[in-house]
Amino acid sequence: MMESLISLIIVRQGSDHTKELASINAFSPDSQVVDSSNESVAAFGKIDNFGESFIRLVWEFPEDYLGGVYICEAHGVGHTGHPVYLNSSTSVILSYTEMKLFARHLRNLTLEAEVFKTALVNYEKKEEEFRITLKSRLEIIKKSLFTISTPFEGRRYYLSYNLKILQVESAEAMCALFGGYLVEIDTADEHVFITQFLTANATFDRVLTGIMSEGTSHVWMNRHSNTTAQHLHWFNGYPKLGDKANCVYLWHSDWEMYNAMCDMAMNDFLGAYLCEVLDDQV
Repeated sequence: MMESLISLIIVRQGSDHTKELASINAFSPDSQVVDSSNESVAAFGKIDNFGESFIRLVWEFPEDYLGGVYICEAHGVGHTGHPVYLNSSTSVILSYTEMKLFARHLRNLTLEAEVFKTALVNYEKKEEEFRITLKSRLEIIKKSLFTISTPFEGRRYYLSYNLKILQVESAEAMCALFGGYLVEIDTADEHVFITQFLTANATFDRVLTGIMSEGTSHVWMNRHSNTTAQHLHWFNGYPKLGDKANCVYLWHSDWEMYNAMCDMAMNDFLGAYLCEVLDDQV
């Protein structure tokens, strides 16, 4: 009779050899199983001389060759101190074609998922590197095109450099490229902030805004937001009536407003346009 259990070992007897699959001994911590099988198997076990001892094998993807005689060997000592050896065996026969195909399919899907996961990680890494590179290049381009203001009520203003030709569509496209639009001046405080910014940085006479009218109506609208302009601080004598003077500019004399053609080529003057960009787009 076994007085104290020292180890449990599971072996498989095949047609031509016997193979040890896993073992556990009383000198290892609980649930520490030595797996010497080199198979796709998970081994669990515990030796407890005051309770239940066990060893268990679980195959995630069982194959035909796993059939055979399985023997559980128990090694210990008797009450006299002599070695005691006990064993128990069982035969396992695998005959489940559909389950085998399913297991193989599942294994292939698992391997494909791992490959996809690795590819996704690499893609995300490259995407992040590309995003950083793109942002860096955009910063360089931005600084070569604009002077940028400090924040004002959650926005910044991008002032283009000197231009000999002003075209409203081109100006709108450049503002949109950096997440903004031609400036819409809504309050006196905003006008004061822009005036101070232009006074400190402008080297030209006129600045195109996003305030415009259609035809001869002279109903002044914010073109981007399609709202009525709330702040119109006209230069003396303006607005001028006419069917082509549909865009509002800021004139360098105190940066008050006047209206003129939306597209123009400057001869004796230089011009620029001003973008309004949400600060989180900077």
